[in-house]
Amino acid sequence: MQNSFAGEIERSLMPDYEFHPQSFEVAFDRSRLDALQDDQNDLFNRATIGVTGGWLTVAAAKQLVGMKPDPEGDCYIRDPSKVVEVPKGLTVYDIQIENQLLLTAERKVRRIAG
Repeated sequence: MQNSFAGEIERSLMPDYEFHPQSFEVAFDRSRLDALQDDQNDLFNRATIGVTGGWLTVAAAKQLVGMKPDPEGDCYIRDPSKVVEVPKGLTVYDIQIENQLLLTAERKVRRIAG
């Protein structure tokens, strides 16, 4: 509603009071109205989801919630139990086979040594 009102002021009143009305813009400052701000819980939850999802750095999440980011926070956090590093040219299936072969070889060495 405030945007419509500002547009109407620009369209109908500004030309009557300014020689170059296109050089001005009417806007309302809503930055200090708590009712119009994002809910802080929702904001922190979004930042947490972004960081734990691995697509938002810790520093970016801090900046999102209004905190000062520190240089050490310019990193991604990923859950290693859900992420498998796959070298270029291989597939996850290749890695699983390689890991299985290593485990099998390790068991054989233990049997021989043990």
